[in-house]
Amino acid sequence: YAQDKTISRIESVQSLYIELFRDNQFLGKATGFVIKPLKKSYLITNWHVVTNKNPENGEWLNPKIPIAPNLVKILHNGTTLGSYTIKDEALVDSSNKVRYTEFRYNQNIVDVIALPLTDTIQNVTLYPVNFNETADSLVIQPTDRVFVLGFPKGFRSAPAFPIWKSGLIASEPDFDQEGKPILWIDIF
Repeated sequence: YAQDKTISRIESVQSLYIELFRDNQFLGKATGFVIKPLKKSYLITNWHVVTNKNPENGEWLNPKIPIAPNLVKILHNGTTLGSYTIKDEALVDSSNKVRYTEFRYNQNIVDVIALPLTDTIQNVTLYPVNFNETADSLVIQPTDRVFVLGFPKGFRSAPAFPIWKSGLIASEPDFDQEGKPILWIDIF
């Protein structure tokens, strides 16, 4: 890919395409991103992606394939913009214990996990999301426009950038939804 190309938004390289496997059996594709709170890097993705289960009731998302992935393949950014390197990360260790951290809120599963990355040294450029940057003066309200990016149904823009979607904040941000500190967005 041409080395003189640039991107207009850092989020285009922060969003990562991932594929899930049970051994060699392909189970699905999804979106993730990296955070690096201190020295270690973590892949952040959804709990339902790495378990193949519904976080509300624990049932299999696809009853015809009632198995959970044990491997995630991450399409990392390469050393030059527009180049990519695939890295495998085990979701379980040798004793079949999950390697990722699950999160709970009031005893309920939060649909997010953090997987420590082990193989990001060679041929990879990380663009971690800086979650410490806060916008203290940011006030959001219903009808504000928001953007969500990722790889819906595996779609991506060339060479392997995410698809950007826009929508609107669809609930009052100061009020919990379904007993959780979340807000709704309306995206078509």
